[in-house]
Amino acid sequence: MYRFNSLVYLLLALTPVRATGDPVPNTVVVRRATPSQTFCCPPQDQAGFPLGPGSVFPFCSYPAFAGEDPNDFFCTYSPTTGALVQDHDAGFCPPTAVICVPSRKRNSSLGELLDKRPAGKIRVESMDQALLDKRAIWAKKRQEVGAGEPHKV
Repeated sequence: MYRFNSLVYLLLALTPVRATGDPVPNTVVVRRATPSQTFCCPPQDQAGFPLGPGSVFPFCSYPAFAGEDPNDFFCTYSPTTGALVQDHDAGFCPPTAVICVPSRKRNSSLGELLDKRPAGKIRVESMDQALLDKRAIWAKKRQEVGAGEPHKV
């Protein structure tokens, strides 16, 4: 029995293994080192009319006067290449869209509020009594909740 097992192991060890090929095809993934370009509407058309309100790329409207229908004079661009797709601006569409520089997203209304905030701390004298009462209630609740829990470091 021992010789039989040895013979089987020897035959299996000497049996050539047939390569069947790579089960997963070799794919090459190309990644850019820089962020991909994004495009925006040009700020004005070739006739000098400014970009209209409500223009969202790839639809860029250039109204002749305030309140004009945005579908009267507009240009559409390719989102991937920035090339002009449709010229509905009497031939005054810029040939390509503008490359936008990616920026950090910032809530513009929040920025305006932060710019308008008072420079120093708000004085207690400037608060009305109802607000002071609410703050006192909140402070009491905070103390009650904090007293039951251990302090976390």
